Amino acid sequence: MKRIVVVSENLVPSHEDEHAKFALSLSRALAKVHEVRLLNVGMSDSGVESGMMRGIPGTRTFLTASLRTEIRSFTPDAVLYVPRSSAAVGSFLRAYSLRRQAPRAAHGMVALI
Repeated sequence: MKRIVVVSENLVPSHEDEHAKFALSLSRALAKVHEVRLLNVGMSDSGVESGMMRGIPGTRTFLTASLRTEIRSFTPDAVLYVPRSSAAVGSFLRAYSLRRQAPRAAHGMVALI
């Protein structure tokens, strides 16, 4: 059983937000076989928390002590980043930031657009 962190930003669990539906579905599917933690990095506040989703206050760069602490306390084997803004330059910078916060874990980014 692997420990997997799925990270995304500004998730709002609604039936109209395709980005949130994908991140939640991915996390639920992985949770059937692995230990999964879904981190919702909110740009304005602690975000939404429900079930396996944890709200983390954050910035556009993902360089916050709270996010780093949350990731390192879980000691993940893999970190998956689902960017809200697709494969833009900022998404790659945030993915790099996540790699620095969990250097021993495998990393991946799933861009939807």
